[in-house]
Amino acid sequence: MSDKEKNDEIGRLYLLCEQVLEPMTLEIEKKLEELDIEKDKSEVQQLLPRLLYYRKKIELIHDRISVLRKDNFAFSIEEIYHMFGRYDKFISIDFHHDSESARQYGRTIMGTPIYNRREREDIENSIRSNEISRTNGRVKFEVSPLCHLSDDDSRKLKREGFLSGDVFSIHHTQIDFQDSYNQKGKKEIPGTINIEIPYDEQLNVELGFLTLYRNRVADGSKPLIDQEWNEYFAYKILYDKDNISADEWERIHEKDSKIIREDIRFYLLRSKIRRKMQLSLDERADLSAIFERRRKERYRLVDKEINRSANKKLKEIIASEKELYAEIKREALSYETMNLSPYGSKIPIWLDLERYLHIFLRHCEDFQIGDWKNGGKLAFPYSFKDMKRLLEIAVKELMPEIENKLREGKEFSIFDKRGYYFNGNYYVIHIGKNGRLLSFYPHKNPE
Repeated sequence: MSDKEKNDEIGRLYLLCEQVLEPMTLEIEKKLEELDIEKDKSEVQQLLPRLLYYRKKIELIHDRISVLRKDNFAFSIEEIYHMFGRYDKFISIDFHHDSESARQYGRTIMGTPIYNRREREDIENSIRSNEISRTNGRVKFEVSPLCHLSDDDSRKLKREGFLSGDVFSIHHTQIDFQDSYNQKGKKEIPGTINIEIPYDEQLNVELGFLTLYRNRVADGSKPLIDQEWNEYFAYKILYDKDNISADEWERIHEKDSKIIREDIRFYLLRSKIRRKMQLSLDERADLSAIFERRRKERYRLVDKEINRSANKKLKEIIASEKELYAEIKREALSYETMNLSPYGSKIPIWLDLERYLHIFLRHCEDFQIGDWKNGGKLAFPYSFKDMKRLLEIAVKELMPEIENKLREGKEFSIFDKRGYYFNGNYYVIHIGKNGRLLSFYPHKNPE
């Protein structure tokens, strides 16, 4: 009997079990649970032999499947990579019922196979040489949250994987996929939908943010960073002043003073302008002074970072990149510190302007300047907006490990030979003890 004939028979036997024998067994078991052994003795005596028959039949079928599976497996490491892994496809895997993987993870899991650089290149080389071997080995897997596996099982699948020979069938969507690992040029983050909010509607968004921040403070679902606290207090002064507690008023004002802190006044006055409220002369002067201080400090950080980009004087670099320099300054002026923590986290992870400039001026193709451009620094294979989204995705996925390190008073970093993998590329990430993101960039030589 050929391997194909064996697999076809296994399929028919599974179908018989799943569609006929197992449902009938469950139905009888349910009826027996509802019956009274003494009162319904006659019916119980009729059902028990049928139940034993179906159970024995299922047992014999599983024995037959074990014989057919011996020295035969439907999927090898190489085949799973060739059909799905090289394209980072989202797939659904059915395991053989009596397999180690089915006992550990259930009969079905969904997610994406993952390979490091060396594994990919070894299999790609064998494909090119037309000498593809069939290895019954372990395939590492990024399991979907839809599977509701425990954190331990999810980590085990990612680090150790499942045995390819345990797989009976694989299902996937009929979509043309690109080879993300070998894809050249800029990519798009899969499943991203961009939503533009008109300026007029942004005014109403402030009330939404107030509610959001209030809920996050109350339930601790996602800790606020300093900038969000400042916004929260500003919106509370504007929309919910009567419910500000004594402790909050103390945090809102400068120490031993009745003056509202400058970082809060900025959001307070900016909101009034957005709402077309009339500012007093003092408020106009205050806002103008705040803007000027913010502008000078942000431009200073821009110049500080650009000054590192080439063995030239700052003026020479700026003179050769006038338009780009102006664009970088505009970006710096509008930048708001990013809260990268996912919901459910207890420790805030954040990216301030200084580290943002450090990362994006080096590794964003649109903003590379001086010696960092044209290959001087490896650029992200994404657009400027998608780079920010990538940061959030990486932190969300790594958050359990990040929190463990930070709770121990240690920094978190992935600097090893592999790095963090996403959509065909590997990345280096470094987070300080206080949750400040220090570095994030494409890995140049992952294994």
